[in-house]
Amino acid sequence: MGLFRGVETKPGYRPSYFHRLFRRRTSGSAINGLGKSQRRWPSPVYHDQTRRHPWRIVQDAFYVRVTLRGFWRFVISADRLDRRPPAPISAVRTARPEVWTKRVKDKALELGFEIVGLTRMEPEWEPEGDEVRDPWIVISGSLMDYERLSKAAAHDYRVGLGTVMETYPDGHRRAVALAYRIRSQGWHTRGFGSRAEPPPI
Repeated sequence: MGLFRGVETKPGYRPSYFHRLFRRRTSGSAINGLGKSQRRWPSPVYHDQTRRHPWRIVQDAFYVRVTLRGFWRFVISADRLDRRPPAPISAVRTARPEVWTKRVKDKALELGFEIVGLTRMEPEWEPEGDEVRDPWIVISGSLMDYERLSKAAAHDYRVGLGTVMETYPDGHRRAVALAYRIRSQGWHTRGFGSRAEPPPI
């Protein structure tokens, strides 16, 4: 008991033995430079598959548990979306930017997003090692079922984690569909939502 799953004790929650064994002393705050005055790029704290990250082993253990619990189909779905060739960009651009902004928001809401916004991309938002080449970004959000998500607090991870693993891929598919719509109107973009980093251009 407690080998691969944390347990509740009188003093509080105790992480699993595996987690404690491979957990690094480097905290997320230290990784992100908390207390440092020097300006720097933000560093990924979790869901980082491209670098030798201090939390990589613990992170991969989470993915293994997700897979063993039957959520592997969502991982495969995300891979397929990332590997799908992007839609061609139309040679004709339609509408003025101010008109196109409304069209993008309307389309995002039509696809099922609950919230959407457009803004100019700021270089300091890019995580260390990444490069966002487009000057504008579309940020969209999907609601998760609160009742199902709260089951995780009662250790019903199949239901609690299930709503997470369903909402992320749904958002991913909607983002790709929105990107296809934008590209069909003559503008470059790409959509992603299940990854910490965007797929290659």
